[in-house]
Amino acid sequence: MFNYEEKSQEELRPKELFELDKDAFLKLFQEQITLRKNGLSSISGKFPMESFLTVFTERFVVIRPDYQELIAQVENGSITSSKELAEKHTPIFNDEILRCGILL
Repeated sequence: MFNYEEKSQEELRPKELFELDKDAFLKLFQEQITLRKNGLSSISGKFPMESFLTVFTERFVVIRPDYQELIAQVENGSITSSKELAEKHTPIFNDEILRCGILL
C-alpha cells in the first residue's frame, strides 16, 4: 500500500482555511496554483498546497462514479503505486478544478 507521513486532521484541513467562503477560498487556491506553476512555491503563504488540495476535495469535489470507482480500487488494493493513482486521479481532479473556474 501507500507509504505516507501521518498528519492530523487540523494539519491537513486547517479550520481557518476550511471555513473561508467559497470565493475567498477559490481565489487563494488560484493564487497557490499560479505560484507553483511559476516555480514560486517557496513563497506559498500560510498554508501548504496539500491543505488547499484537501480542503478543495472535501468542499468542492463532486463524488462522481469514476471517482468512487477509483477510491474502491485503492481500498481493495488493486491500485498499489502512487504513480498509478496519480495517473487515474489527475484527470478527475482537474475536471473538478476547472468546473469551479480555477485556471491550471
